[in-house]
This record gives sequence, structure tokens and C-alpha cells, in this order.
Amino acid sequence: MDAGDVAAWVGAPISVGAAFISLIAVNYARKQAEIAQGALAQARRSAKAAEESAAETRKANEFSREKDTRELAERDAAAVAEASKIRVTRHGGGELRIDATNHSTAKVFDMCLMSVVPIDEPDHQWFHNPRVASRPAVVAVVNPENHARWYVNFRSPTGGVRPLVGNGYDIVFRFTDGSGQRWQRTNDDVPERVDSTVIETRHASQAAAAPTEEDTRFQLLSLIVERKRSGTRIEVSVLHEELGLDETLVQRCLAHLHAEGMIIAMRGGDRVAAVQGPTPGGERIIDGIDF
Repeated sequence: MDAGDVAAWVGAPISVGAAFISLIAVNYARKQAEIAQGALAQARRSAKAAEESAAETRKANEFSREKDTRELAERDAAAVAEASKIRVTRHGGGELRIDATNHSTAKVFDMCLMSVVPIDEPDHQWFHNPRVASRPAVVAVVNPENHARWYVNFRSPTGGVRPLVGNGYDIVFRFTDGSGQRWQRTNDDVPERVDSTVIETRHASQAAAAPTEEDTRFQLLSLIVERKRSGTRIEVSVLHEELGLDETLVQRCLAHLHAEGMIIAMRGGDRVAAVQGPTPGGERIIDGIDF
């Protein structure tokens, strides 16, 4: 065997080994490529799943926002509808009387007359009628189917006092509902929310001296007469709340009216069976009908 044959004999295994190694490298590279493609496909599937999940989340959030907005609007509409049950009416005659009546099923609080503007002559300034100035500017509590009541007069630009000015008035009043929301309403317009932290300042017409006990007795007697005429039960124990007055003062005035014979059967039954006394119109009545 010559040298060439030896070289060929030795080189053959080396070539076979190199080819084998090359084949292994190719297979390894193929496997790695397959693994990489699989990982890429998995990444794409994961990305797609994440995108679909995000889309579902966005859809759910949007639905939740729409639901919250709808529920908020419904609650707002319900609150406005309930506030709309507090209605103001005016009554003429010899003087202007304003009633703000609670037609809802819940108590309202801090009922306040804000302004009364004659539509035809808006330059006239309103003020509380001094004859019944003891009626509170702010009524602390108004129970269902009860009312706050005010009597007003007007002062002209020249200083003259008038009990009535034309036939139309813009009447603005405020009250607080059971949730603590403060409302303002003008006539029968849609009630508007106002800042519940705002405290209404005392009207200029209320700057006079504090009402006397005689004023309070007249106020109580007037209210009792009105209730008797309408057939409304008179709950003596809550009169001070309705009128926004001190309970001790009210009880003292009631006791005086009872002692004077102006009201009968007040004691022991929390009721008034009969009334005798001056009404706001000046007449005297005797009502002995129990209820």
C-alpha cells in the first residue's frame, strides 16, 4: 500500500465523520428553527388572546360606565321628581299669602322663602308682613302634606307699602330633602340643586325686633284655626318643629291660650277639641267639633 492509498484510507473516515457532524448540525439548526417558530406562534397566540381579553375588558368597562351613567341619571331624575312634589302656591285677598306644601312622602327641612318678585312691577321689594312676623323665615321641618306659610307685603321705590302688586309673581324658595340635598325652585319650574353648605342669610325684612310672646300666641292660634277648618289633626307635641320655635316657648304659649279659654282640651290628649279666637282675617269662631 503506497502513500496515496494510506491517505485515502485515513481520509475516508474523516470525511464520513465530518458529513455526520454536518448532518447533526443541520438537524440541530432545523430543530432550533422549529422551536423558534413554535415559540413565535405561541407568542402570537398569546398576544391575540391578550388583545381579545383587553377588548373584553374594555367592553365590560364601557358597559359598566354606561350602566353607572344610566343609574346615576335615573337616580337624578327620581330625586328631581321627588323634589318637584314640593310646590308653592299663592293666595290673594287682602294680602299675599304664600304656601310651600310638601306633597312627598318624606319630611323636608329648612324651608326658606328666598324672594317674591312681582312680574309686572319687579322694582317693588318684598318683605314679611309685620302682622305675622313671628312666622319663621326658615321653617325647620315640613311633614308630608303639611306646608310652610308666609305672608308678604311690598315696598315701592318711593317707600309706599302695598299688600299686592299685580297678579303674577316669581316665587323662589329653598328646602333640603332627607338625603341632605339642598334644592331651589321658582314657581313650578324644575327644581335645581344648590350647594348644601350655603346658609341663607336673614332677609332684610326680618331684621326687626324678635317676635314677642304675644306674637307667638297669635301665630299658634292662627295655625290651630286653619287646621281645625281643614280638618287636619293637630299634633301639639310637634308644633314647635313645624314652626321652627323653641319648644318651651310654644308650650308656655299653648298653656296661656288654654288658660284663657282660647283652646280647649289641649292637656292630656295632645289634641285641640275646640278653638275660640281671632283668625288672620279678624273674625272670631267657636269650633266644638272633635276629630
